[in-house]
Amino acid sequence: MCFQMASSINPEGFQLIGPSDIWSFLRTPLISWKGKCRAMIEPWVKKRLSDEESLQSFVTRRFGKELFEKLAQPLASGIYGADPSTLSMHASLPRFVELERRYGSVSRGLMAAKHAKKKQGGGARYGMFSAFKGGMQTLIDALMSELGQSVKCNTSVTRITASDEGFSIKLGDGQSITTQAVVLAVPAHVAAMLVAELAPEASAAFSQIQYGSAAVLSMAFDGDAFERKLDAFGVVVPEKEKSPIMAATFSHIKYPGRAPASKALMRCYFGGPNAAHDEQTDDVLFEQGLHELDRMLGLHKKPHWYILDRYHKALPRYTLGHFERVQKIEKALAPYPRLQVAGNALYGVGIPQVVKRAKITANTLAEQLGQSA
Repeated sequence: MCFQMASSINPEGFQLIGPSDIWSFLRTPLISWKGKCRAMIEPWVKKRLSDEESLQSFVTRRFGKELFEKLAQPLASGIYGADPSTLSMHASLPRFVELERRYGSVSRGLMAAKHAKKKQGGGARYGMFSAFKGGMQTLIDALMSELGQSVKCNTSVTRITASDEGFSIKLGDGQSITTQAVVLAVPAHVAAMLVAELAPEASAAFSQIQYGSAAVLSMAFDGDAFERKLDAFGVVVPEKEKSPIMAATFSHIKYPGRAPASKALMRCYFGGPNAAHDEQTDDVLFEQGLHELDRMLGLHKKPHWYILDRYHKALPRYTLGHFERVQKIEKALAPYPRLQVAGNALYGVGIPQVVKRAKITANTLAEQLGQSA
């Protein structure tokens, strides 16, 4: 059994695909000494600056097969839920490609960034994870309150076409509205439908972006229900374990206040390129999640309750050729500069990347409309 207890977003001394602290990495029991020795020669591996490369190829080439299978694969799969041999390293994790280009070594670049951050010092310190006390709906409710009647909720859009005023947006109830500008912040397969008439080439490229589904099983336990001490934020599980779950989060630790002091809130994540959760009933997934927690942590009490949430085609996968698809979309939409694309379909799946793109989009449209963002 080889699962990884994660004390933060990554194991100690490790940054998603490579070590940032040599001594912490050498102490981990997860990697054999042979695997550690292979990873340690990474600074002397010749850099590759030519063609696009898969995530699996990049990590294996630089750090070796064992580190990829036991650390990089489960951590990356927790983000994309995809086969790493098909994911574009340049589109999915461009930071590490840039470190190779700039420093000739990923680990050397990670350590340089770590030292620079230490040297800079000062400033405010924030926790690794943050969330609204009332959940993400808090943000939506605040936006609705601020924007008032200009927001139409629970309303589907079926088509976007050009009009004299800018764009005509056809709604699911048959009505249409006109607007000067449009921001597409929807999944790629939805965007493909919306612009099929306006920009068929963009629609075709949107349709080529793959998505994965996921299911999240939340369970409430007594705090003493586990044999193993819960002294981390969660667990990630390598694909070679053949487990039905990709990861488990100890939510009461990761987000203080999510459960009473004497209770534990656990979440199991189902997904991945070969996942079968879509065909399983809620009861089956519950039993699978419970079994995996018992296998990894030791359970001697049943949960008080569980909730299963399913997310169909919710995880965009930046597979090889992603940049080419993005370029085709941008070119096809170029005649409509007031139609911009945001969200996580093209430019990054994480919240920081989505926020960055949102700011760029807002500033671009504000400039074109002669307003201030």
